[in-house]
Amino acid sequence: MKTYKNIRFGSVGNFQLEINTGLATISSVEKEELVKNMREVTSKSWNDFKEVTYRWLELADILFFVKQNDKCIAFSSNKYFSDDLIIFLSTMVLPEYQSLGIAKRLQKMAVGYFVRERVSINGLKFWKNFSTLYFAYRTPNPRAVIAASKHIITSPVYGSKPSEKEMRMAKSVADIFSPTCHFDLEHFVIEGAFTNSPELIYEEKAIPWSGNSKVDAYCAKYLDYRNKKGNLLVIVGKINPLLKITLFFS
Repeated sequence: MKTYKNIRFGSVGNFQLEINTGLATISSVEKEELVKNMREVTSKSWNDFKEVTYRWLELADILFFVKQNDKCIAFSSNKYFSDDLIIFLSTMVLPEYQSLGIAKRLQKMAVGYFVRERVSINGLKFWKNFSTLYFAYRTPNPRAVIAASKHIITSPVYGSKPSEKEMRMAKSVADIFSPTCHFDLEHFVIEGAFTNSPELIYEEKAIPWSGNSKVDAYCAKYLDYRNKKGNLLVIVGKINPLLKITLFFS
């Protein structure tokens, strides 16, 4: 099902938000159209992810597109993996729009839908609404690691020890995308995830360093950019409780 609404990003308006749900029941024609839109954005913002985009669509429970004058400029694919975990499958924005905070806004929207759906499902069991909600994603991008720093991140990147539950969540993310790859549970690294797609591995000069010495050093060491290992880092974090309340009423 598609729904639309007009949206602004900061002081910039004239954008249209397309919200896609019920993706398991869409036709093959609709599927191809959604994949086409995603690939247009990935090709211009990073690289053509080809068959991977079909996987993002297959897994997604909610898929957002941002359009301007019928041009797709961003998308965000997200999976409600369990009652307490949302996985950000992929969020990408065309380079010329990346300063508008679109990616962060789309992920907040995904969390908002997740929170409201959980409240509806929980019904009279209202106490479940106060339980901790988690998010997770995988990335080779140091800047994408920093993007989650406003939340509660119990990640080896920051020297903290994840709980058993958080380790299981990280392993689930690795298994969904890279079931044949070794997952380094100590460092939250999927080893060789991009081995079969070498065009997606960063060239050293193209690495989007975060400017945070600790994060950049961790990524350089364990993602091993220099040797083009194709490793990915899994991030697991807790959604800020105040943000949950804000998003429920948004």
